[in-house]
Amino acid sequence: MASRERTETNDQTSGRVRRYERFGARASFHTVSVFQSVRSLHGLSSYRTDYELACCFERELSLQDLNPNRDTDPPIPLSYAEGLKCPLITSPNSFQQIQEVLDLSAAAAEILDDVRFLTLSITSPDPSTTPSASKIQSTASWLHKQLELIPVPTNISDTPERELILDILRSTALIYSRCIATLRPFTDAYTEFELLELLDKISAVGLTRWTGVSGIFLWILLVACPSSGNDLQGRFLKKKMAVTGMAIGMEDFGLAIACLRAFWKVQRWIGREREKKKKDGSVL
Repeated sequence: MASRERTETNDQTSGRVRRYERFGARASFHTVSVFQSVRSLHGLSSYRTDYELACCFERELSLQDLNPNRDTDPPIPLSYAEGLKCPLITSPNSFQQIQEVLDLSAAAAEILDDVRFLTLSITSPDPSTTPSASKIQSTASWLHKQLELIPVPTNISDTPERELILDILRSTALIYSRCIATLRPFTDAYTEFELLELLDKISAVGLTRWTGVSGIFLWILLVACPSSGNDLQGRFLKKKMAVTGMAIGMEDFGLAIACLRAFWKVQRWIGREREKKKKDGSVL
């Protein structure tokens, strides 16, 4: 995808900063209350943070050397709150089955189910059920083409919340499927302009709505974080990702780790397959 340049006036930039600050201020009380609740769980928090950092910087785990379960996927509860459902892990219900509960459009639920199918084809613990890399890449390419057919809203302020969430899911799934199809690192997935657009849309939806679909929100943030820098926007994304993972962990620690580990496994798969292709001379 060709990079696009965007020139902003000082007033536009200031307006965006104020929106982030208002969104961040509403999240501050939530952040403090969650931190207070997990103060006694420092060890578990460090375990989760290791996965968060590994996902943000697309690297190996660094604090798990003495963990005997390092290479074991945490168990996923048979039943848990619908708002915690994440497209990175298995669930007894499809998103299409719970779309009304989550107040999602049919198209949004279908995207999430397709992302889940693609993800599980990579993260399955049973090698005998894992498709070949070329098959996974073909599936990702097919999904990418389908997503390109979905109309894009032209004006955020005039777009209903349901359609805005659909557009955020569409754009995130486009990046996600493209990285898998082309074995492209998530670090290089977003242009600066695309990240700014995403942040504008996230802020327009608002914290309360995202809190109700925290499992979905975590996936959106995990896909975006590796491309973000250490500027205002990058710190905002990383903070929201950490707080969202923490909030899910307060409900079920293993569930939060399962989501983070699944995304990390997708990153590791892309890295491994890319190295194989490099040796074969089929990818630069």
